[in-house]
Amino acid sequence: MTVLANYVVFKLACPSCGLENDLTLSQILLSQDLAAECSCRGESECPPFYFAGLLDHVDIEELLTVWRRLETQADRQGGKLEILGPAHRDPRQPAR
Repeated sequence: MTVLANYVVFKLACPSCGLENDLTLSQILLSQDLAAECSCRGESECPPFYFAGLLDHVDIEELLTVWRRLETQADRQGGKLEILGPAHRDPRQPAR
């Protein structure tokens, strides 16, 4: 799994209390793997079962595949791709 999956988060607010939770793409992919083997019948019985349905597995894998291709291209050019944190945000761009 690529490093990107550890840094991209899905922000999800709790419908009961409103607190925001961050789930990395890595956590969602792991939940999908666990849910495929889990004998539970529903989301309320198993948290990974719930997380597994938040984002499409194929779409996450496609994103990671594209990221790996771009990393290879950058490497061939003698460079590398990095993910900048909030401290590196361009102040001219609105925060999301």
